[in-house]
Amino acid sequence: MARNFLQISPAVKLEGRAIWTLSADGTNRVYGESIRKKKGDVWRKWDPFRSKLGAGILRTKKNPELLFPPIGSTLVYLGAAHGT
Repeated sequence: MARNFLQISPAVKLEGRAIWTLSADGTNRVYGESIRKKKGDVWRKWDPFRSKLGAGILRTKKNPELLFPPIGSTLVYLGAAHGT
């Protein structure tokens, strides 16, 4: 990852307007997205134009607590329009 990134949560970082998420599926690509490897982790570039949650991350990046639950919380996300 570049040096000028904003850590939104342990698994979400912003680099400019690019959203990078920690991959739970290694280097497997779903939509042909960009993949980066850093210190043994795989980061996936997330397109905010394909995701309401991604768009929300960009809108609340200066106040991530408005969107993200506290670490350790349990939640259900029911926004899988494409099943991914």
